[in-house]
Amino acid sequence: MRKWRVLFSRKEAILRDLRAIEIHGARFYDILFSFTETPDTRPESGRIGAEMIYAHPRAGDRVMIEQVANVVTRVEKL
Repeated sequence: MRKWRVLFSRKEAILRDLRAIEIHGARFYDILFSFTETPDTRPESGRIGAEMIYAHPRAGDRVMIEQVANVVTRVEKL
């Protein structure tokens, strides 16, 4: 069980910047975010499929970031 906690995380964050992109007809977002527990650290980045993020995301939104092995797997608006 302990290894699973290390691999999976769910943390509150602020979207700092994002860009919608299309690769071979599939939509993605490149996102830049800061976790609210460490707001003064360097922002983190990730790429996520459009189906795994809420509609019409914007910079400044408060979100919940799910990660598996430090790879963003879902973004939910708070």
